[in-house]
Amino acid sequence: MTATFSGAASAGDSGGRNVAFSAYSPASWAKLYWGSSSAALPKAGLSGVLNSMTFAGIGGGGTTATWDGSTSWTNPGPGAVGPHTVPTRMIVTITAGAVTWVTSGSLPGLDPGPGTGIGAAIVVANGSAAVNFTVNVQFLADIPTDGSGYIPINSISQGTGGATVSSFTGAFYSKP
Repeated sequence: MTATFSGAASAGDSGGRNVAFSAYSPASWAKLYWGSSSAALPKAGLSGVLNSMTFAGIGGGGTTATWDGSTSWTNPGPGAVGPHTVPTRMIVTITAGAVTWVTSGSLPGLDPGPGTGIGAAIVVANGSAAVNFTVNVQFLADIPTDGSGYIPINSISQGTGGATVSSFTGAFYSKP
């Protein structure tokens, strides 16, 4: 399998990070799924601490999966009050390929099983050739000072001791 990265340097930057998957070996699988690694579920933070995120749902006709969490953030502006607890979000959108997100619990042998707790997965192959696909991964936060809703997590100014952090590891799950 080949993974090709493009887009922003980080999934926390404006526009997010793209990953294209192709050239599977072998080309055909009984079952092949892709989603979050069950050993490294999504996390994000604005205080230098990675806070866990949980699966929130599938939207966009099956093209978008969302994970939500929260983090502590201190506004670095003058006279600012804080810390605030702000919501964080990771959005993974399918941008190419004839695949959709499904809940991981609907896939026998995945959750429960090796994909326990991942929330959602993409069916890459189901007794046939694996499908090439591309996803866009974005980490966002909704700070109380801008009034614009969710914005790229790496664009948020940090107060004393603050640091933007995010972590997502994708994983393939197979069944012979």
